[in-house]
Amino acid sequence: MTIDDACVLRKSARILLRPWQAADAEGWFALSQDEGFNRFSYSGYRQTSLRTAEEFILRHQAEFRETGLGVFPIVLNSTGEIIGVCALRRDQVPGESHTIIEIMYRLAARHWQKGFASEAAALLLEYAFHEIRLETVYGCVELTNQASRRVLEKIGMRFAWRTISRGVEVDFFSLSAGQASRASD
Repeated sequence: MTIDDACVLRKSARILLRPWQAADAEGWFALSQDEGFNRFSYSGYRQTSLRTAEEFILRHQAEFRETGLGVFPIVLNSTGEIIGVCALRRDQVPGESHTIIEIMYRLAARHWQKGFASEAAALLLEYAFHEIRLETVYGCVELTNQASRRVLEKIGMRFAWRTISRGVEVDFFSLSAGQASRASD
């Protein structure tokens, strides 16, 4: 599949982030069945059929058109394979009335420990701060997910608070546009 650069959110030498395309349904369905991909998910990304995969794509295409936010495929430049997803999504702060924008990433297990999560998250932060002009982005990680914690730290996020979210003890991290700008200078 050829990717038109006009529809790419961000691109590195190895991967690109872009909005969903209708042709992604089969690849998304297959990825969503990967046990590693679903290991730390309390959001329910596993698709039950090709139809639910198509509906997921339609929802996230609409969200992207309306807000610039959503779940985006992580695509290998060399093959066009969808190896994971990353997201900027609204979330409710546990015990608070306000919402935040949270960064999320997950990969098929065979793509773990290759730097793809950090690479995708850094690209998505760049998009968040430069294209949609977010002031702050948050990350949420289960205490037992040390690999995800390292990704958040590697992209410059700092510990903000610990809480219970959806019945799981989690740490929240944050990064402001100003902090990101100073780090890149």
